[in-house]
Amino acid sequence: MAASPKKSRWWRDGENILLLNAGAVRLAVPRSWSVEGKAEGMGYLDIRDPSDSCALQISCLSIPPLVSTAPTIDQMLREAVPKDHPADAFAPVVTSRRGRMEIAWMDYSYGEQDTERDEWRVAHARVLFASNAVFGALLSFYYWEDDATWAVPAWERMVETLYLGDRGLTRPDPESRRN
Repeated sequence: MAASPKKSRWWRDGENILLLNAGAVRLAVPRSWSVEGKAEGMGYLDIRDPSDSCALQISCLSIPPLVSTAPTIDQMLREAVPKDHPADAFAPVVTSRRGRMEIAWMDYSYGEQDTERDEWRVAHARVLFASNAVFGALLSFYYWEDDATWAVPAWERMVETLYLGDRGLTRPDPESRRN
């Protein structure tokens, strides 16, 4: 009996594949979520779940060659997040590496007026910066704390599918710029 071929695709049924800047940034999002914005050039997308309880914003960036004294990815992320929240609202930065892509993200909480419920609620923002030697992506994910049981797994899946194109990596590997 012949073995059945393995699935070679990285997305799942029920997901849409988003491409920004001709594949510079790629990820999968739930098919039921709405997508607005400009995916061409250094694109920007605004993605929302059907209940409008959470939102993901994505920007694509072209990365200039960095000098060896450039900040690390977690330092760059800290510069990108708002500074108007108390320090204890910020969780520690999580960093990882996937192939040639460096990733840093953090979560912070804040009070926000929910206009649908007409009440103050605890909201969260997860901000992620990913880069290789050619492209970068800034993802900002906003959700209500009481939606965390489904919103956080949605975030984790989108991050799992995040990929940055390298167009042959015409610049040195990011690790080499830190020596």
